[in-house]
Amino acid sequence: MSRSGKLTAAEAKLKKKDYDRKRREKLKNSPKSLEKLREKERLKYLKKKEKDQVKSFKIPGEESNVRKNLARLMNETPPASPVSLVESGSRVNAVKNDTAALRRRQQLRNRRAILYRRIAKLEQKLKEESKKSENIEGSTRG
Repeated sequence: MSRSGKLTAAEAKLKKKDYDRKRREKLKNSPKSLEKLREKERLKYLKKKEKDQVKSFKIPGEESNVRKNLARLMNETPPASPVSLVESGSRVNAVKNDTAALRRRQQLRNRRAILYRRIAKLEQKLKEESKKSENIEGSTRG
């Protein structure tokens, strides 16, 4: 814990993870609560399926074949723009690329802001030092 009594982000994350693990164990120990949990998960899955957030494969092994073909295509072809990824039916990759690009831009903005602050501080320091040197030169002349 930090001095102010608040948890750091890492501590809070660990605490939540531990809490969730204990809660799941407790739910799994009771048959009624386990059945409720499973029903809840089924409903969540069905809702995702309705929204086309989950891709279902009708033939066993089709999923692995699709992945293999996609991996082969990715190795054979040069990196494509996000638009062509969406056109090829690989929306997930396009979204991942977009979020990665957004993250990189945000990191770049943060670094740039830090550097601008550093430049401003150094310029301020330079002004102060130049004033000091002018004062020293002025006092030695007169």
